Amino acid sequence: MRMRSEYASVADTRTFVYHCGEASFSKAAVALKDENSARLNQRYPLYNDMVGMWCASDPLLSLRLQVMKSRSPKPRVLQVLHNFLGYAGTELFTAKMSQAFEDRYDTFLVYPQQGALVLNNLHGLLHCAPIPETRTRLYMEHDKRIERAFQAYLEKLQPEIVHFQHLALLPMSLPFVAKRFGAQVVFTLHDSFPLCPDPFLTDRPSIDHCLDVKKCTESGCFTRKFALANSVAHRRREVVGETLQRDCDCVVVPSKYMQRMVQTVFGLEARLIPHGIDLPLMAHRPSPKRRLAYLGNAARYKGAQLLLDTFARVQSRLPNTELHLYGNFLTQELERIPSSPDIYIHGPYTQDDLAHILGEIDLGVIPSLAPEAFCYTLSELSAAGIPALVSRVGALPERVLPEMVFDPTIKDLEARLLHVAENAELQAEAAAYARTQVRPFAEEVAAYAEIYKECLRAQDHPEALRRQPATV
Repeated sequence: MRMRSEYASVADTRTFVYHCGEASFSKAAVALKDENSARLNQRYPLYNDMVGMWCASDPLLSLRLQVMKSRSPKPRVLQVLHNFLGYAGTELFTAKMSQAFEDRYDTFLVYPQQGALVLNNLHGLLHCAPIPETRTRLYMEHDKRIERAFQAYLEKLQPEIVHFQHLALLPMSLPFVAKRFGAQVVFTLHDSFPLCPDPFLTDRPSIDHCLDVKKCTESGCFTRKFALANSVAHRRREVVGETLQRDCDCVVVPSKYMQRMVQTVFGLEARLIPHGIDLPLMAHRPSPKRRLAYLGNAARYKGAQLLLDTFARVQSRLPNTELHLYGNFLTQELERIPSSPDIYIHGPYTQDDLAHILGEIDLGVIPSLAPEAFCYTLSELSAAGIPALVSRVGALPERVLPEMVFDPTIKDLEARLLHVAENAELQAEAAAYARTQVRPFAEEVAAYAEIYKECLRAQDHPEALRRQPATV
């Protein structure tokens, strides 16, 4: 609509207009849209750019958030993470935890995506602030544009709690921005990102090298993997340590392994809250064959190739045994697949498929080559009463019997597999023990609820201070 100069455009913040889309032109809508778009672009070539700039500035965002606040005066939690596109551990944890707190908190999410800092609330997109593309940036101490966009979200949302889930692809300064703003800051460490830009610590000389920054730099690992100067490794760890110590009110880890790592490297006492899970009821379906299973993907550090090569060596000594691989990977991602009618590659699965899959497994194998910070797969197997062999890396050995642990080599996995597969008594004992190590999701929610309550009790900042822009 063209407005004459004697009229002013204003926003009515007290009226709600509901638009039932395409009721008038439903049949001809597509053709009309194409025709009108072509006419508009011809007459006003800068129209799309101007609309994009208006959307980026979004002058009505604060008003929309005020409307949401008036409808739901619950405390606000802002979750910050590196991504929210895939079905991975951190993203899954953030979504489930946010949904679990819907009755107590208004939760919002911030993450980078395709040159924008995205804000949503699990129900839909609220805003996209343009920022530099970050996918190729291994480490950022500061980035003024991202800091300003993040600060603007803080000022508009006024969250009581900012919960950081991951800072890959984001500057390490964001917890400082949140703390100076006056929010309570919680940081959950889901992997080894505090130690290294490679959160899975792949191709490392040893875990001891990763824990000691001097050994890390002397081995040349940092330079070889990331083409960054050794001095960056030192500086990065200093900044991470300062962030965790100075800017975070509570640091949470999911395993004793991560707790020891944080204590050893940063001298920080992190709070231990293991991840919880809930599984649907399942029934185990017997089979005349023994069924070994791997659940995961074909990333080299997950060890699928190690299991395939080991199975090829022991298959003749384990009659009536099948190996089933479930996961989101392509067969060409594996170096070699032994020729055998007893190896089955099933492909991707969803959470809805899990109960059926677990009902057809007799013995799980988790052959990780890199240290796992937790491992949901182990929890799923254990909750279903399925014994699991695990490699001796990271947090995996914490929740199984010692007899179920192997060094991640073909020789040791072969010996352990032959020993356990024929020992029904050990399998039953291992399954019973592992089930005691599973934490229900409700317990994890309760533990975080207590942290959030502590944060709200600690909110003693005057309102004037909370509204001051952060100085970075």
